[in-house]
Amino acid sequence: MRRAAPLLLLGLLAVAGLAGATVGAVQAPNGTPVPEAVTNTLAASNFTEDVLQQTSLGSQTAHLVYEAPDRLSGYQESAGRRTYVVIIGTVEYVSETVPSNTPTSKLVFFKQQSAGAPAVDPAHNTLPIYKQATEKGRNGDVTTYRYDRNGQQATLDYTVAGAYVSVFDATIVHSGHESITITKVGSSPAVALPAGAAVRG
Repeated sequence: MRRAAPLLLLGLLAVAGLAGATVGAVQAPNGTPVPEAVTNTLAASNFTEDVLQQTSLGSQTAHLVYEAPDRLSGYQESAGRRTYVVIIGTVEYVSETVPSNTPTSKLVFFKQQSAGAPAVDPAHNTLPIYKQATEKGRNGDVTTYRYDRNGQQATLDYTVAGAYVSVFDATIVHSGHESITITKVGSSPAVALPAGAAVRG
């Protein structure tokens, strides 16, 4: 069975458990407190994510759509090549890695078991990290936290737009920079396999 390319690009911070004391609610100016905005975002019916990771080894991106409660689709891209992934319930469809300009109708997917969309979704794995961080200050709609646990240090910036988190930005000491931009909350396209794509068991 083929293994999926990891969808969770952040990895470093997400492996930390989310137990521990929650800092006090942070009120974004003229907006929603960060903890409430995180809850609202993760409870939305759907949203679109653009993920960026930059390290000394290079950069990679992902474009994903999460659809509650158990669907995720999109692609991970690096060096002009993409790997597409669709998760529906407990089934994960992973494409061959192809040039970025390959029509989706030409893709070949391989089926495998999945831990579920929330388990691999970048937003679900990273937005709650504020619970282990300390608030350092606010600048407009951006609230900054300091994460320092188990030898891992990072500056976390949460941008709140209305009732939702619109940008999560992490600068990780000695590791690089990673961000998630969230858009189309409640209005993202439905998750499905691309029309015309082939599936092999």
